[in-house]
Amino acid sequence: MNGLRLRKRFQTHRLGVFCLGIVLLFGIVGLFAPFFASNKPLMVWYNGTLYFPLFRYLLYHGFYTKWLDIFFNVLALLVPFWLLLGRFVVLPACLLLLLFPVKDPAFQPSTASTLDWQAEWNQSSAYTRLNLLLNRVRNQRQNEHLLRYAPDYARVSVKRWLTQAVQRKKSDLLRSGVSPDQLPPQSQLEEKVLQETAPEVIEEITALPTLWNQERLFVLERLKWGDQEEQTYWLEREQFLQSEVEKVGFALWPLLSHFHWEEDAGGNELLNQQVAWWDLTRINRKDLIAALIFGVRISLTVGILAVSLALLIGVPIGAFAGYFGGKWDITVSRLLEIWEAMPTFFMLLMIVAITQSKTIFLVIAVIGFFGWTSFSRYIRAEFFKQRNLPYVEACHSMGFSNRYIMFHHLLPNAIPPVLTLLPFSIMGA
Repeated sequence: MNGLRLRKRFQTHRLGVFCLGIVLLFGIVGLFAPFFASNKPLMVWYNGTLYFPLFRYLLYHGFYTKWLDIFFNVLALLVPFWLLLGRFVVLPACLLLLLFPVKDPAFQPSTASTLDWQAEWNQSSAYTRLNLLLNRVRNQRQNEHLLRYAPDYARVSVKRWLTQAVQRKKSDLLRSGVSPDQLPPQSQLEEKVLQETAPEVIEEITALPTLWNQERLFVLERLKWGDQEEQTYWLEREQFLQSEVEKVGFALWPLLSHFHWEEDAGGNELLNQQVAWWDLTRINRKDLIAALIFGVRISLTVGILAVSLALLIGVPIGAFAGYFGGKWDITVSRLLEIWEAMPTFFMLLMIVAITQSKTIFLVIAVIGFFGWTSFSRYIRAEFFKQRNLPYVEACHSMGFSNRYIMFHHLLPNAIPPVLTLLPFSIMGA
């Protein structure tokens, strides 16, 4: 009955219930993050065969390089089975999936180093071919989607490049002996720079910095400057892929982003000034939406574990001070005041500087060890309020120990305010 009574009392705090709903929403997004952002479709029809790329790569350590991602992916796979079959089936399966790594679905033995596209294609595995074609389809769609920003991007990029080129031109003239008073006007220098620049350079400057254009410019460069064997290889490759990509039929992509959070998504700071926020890329050219979605996993892990650690420390200390009162309460109160005078963020910076470590466990430990005081104050106040109530006196008269009264009778009645605070603490951590 304690659990049911606790749930009913918590449900009376509407703001706490609302915040808990937000935390659960973020939890669902973090748990099923690959289904919201990934460069692998859930399913795809190619050359008469149905493939499930996302599920094949979901537990592969070479694709999801962080153990935290593998852990969440295992949970995402097993949650439906847990709801249907119970924890006794899920726990062994979870250990099995975590301890035995999955091999690369696109693994293939090394081939000869000669440039022969047809031989390379014939020797490649099914998922190697599929990944190549899917990336090509994805990159082409991204380029077509961003084409509406091409005129604005071309104008801004040419303007910035021209400003830098004119500055270099002025520096060259000054080094050659021309005095500053004899320098040509800005417009003449700009016109001269444009006349001296090859059309290929202008095309490269004005091209959208998408993966599709980068690959296209790279292939054009190989076709222009490569030897005969290299030119033949790239020409055959482009012609073959252009025809082969038509065999890719229906593909069910992730809901929000078609990029992996660790993958190059193209773009630069100039393009970011033109596009909508959902098309932005980070400074390291990673997709912003995918990074935000997978960042939820880190935020939830840090928040839940840090708050759990803070509860383990703060609840017993607050219960002890509120139940016994007197000198014990004064001592604990002074300890709380001293501990709260140490700012968590600066303590984290200091400890990181001393230990030269930035692991997630260090962050969790610091936030937990320096964030327990608020929980302790709430529990202390509730114990003060309820320690002299009739049901506590009845427990004393029945001979129950102080520990039993504190944690079996007082704590269930004192915990609802702390539960209301938990969603805020998790989001704030």
